[in-house]
Amino acid sequence: MSITFYAAFEESKNCWSYLPHVETVNVSNSNGYALIRELQFTAEDSGIAPVCIDTFMSRCTAALRNRMRTPDLGIPLTESRGAGGATFFDCGRPDGYLQDRVMELLALARDGKAGGATHVYAA
Repeated sequence: MSITFYAAFEESKNCWSYLPHVETVNVSNSNGYALIRELQFTAEDSGIAPVCIDTFMSRCTAALRNRMRTPDLGIPLTESRGAGGATFFDCGRPDGYLQDRVMELLALARDGKAGGATHVYAA
């Protein structure tokens, strides 16, 4: 499962169209929710509702400024066994992963705004 962030505009009331020429940012569900928390948005079942693109860029910029000197700590690889004997792996993530994705989200929003997007949403 994953969450994808899109630059979009409202085509008609509550009908959002994303800009296909603006590259999306796709992350796993757990990393998507970590990004949503990092940007201080409220997560819905599958992402975030459309957010004003200027607000989104401001929160990305603030997150990068607040963490510039202390990158987020990575999550180590873990392996566990289920009750039925299956082996489960959590691939973790490297140090600074969230900052890298926030930079990609900021680029998405800037490119989207330049292309006519008014909002960013994640699904």
